[in-house]
Amino acid sequence: LLVTCGADNAMKVWIFDQEDGGARLLRSRDGHCAPPTKVRYYSQHTLLSAGQDSSFRIFSTIQDSQSRALSQGPQAKKAKRVVANPHEASSLRLPPVTDFAAGSARERDWSNIITCHQDCTEVYTWEYKRA
Repeated sequence: LLVTCGADNAMKVWIFDQEDGGARLLRSRDGHCAPPTKVRYYSQHTLLSAGQDSSFRIFSTIQDSQSRALSQGPQAKKAKRVVANPHEASSLRLPPVTDFAAGSARERDWSNIITCHQDCTEVYTWEYKRA
């Protein structure tokens, strides 16, 4: 399998099973509003992706309905309290993810995903099970 992403903001999974050794599109997943910049396998059928749109997403390679975004909920709540203009609320979102790491061992016990963000000195942790 080969996973690609590009300017169409989609991730595509290709399988090389043609008689001539060529690839065919197996699945395509949409969800980012800007091109994904980092994509990694989390498990056999799950991808984690970060995009220029500041989103961090989980994509299922089997069933699209299981795909979801990791929420920036606290920032959204803060935006409602602090910002009167909805256009200013986007400034409270975390900057784009520049790198991330994840481990599935004991994912039910603690945060198991860590992200680094553009121009931030802090890292953020996420819980896969709560996504």
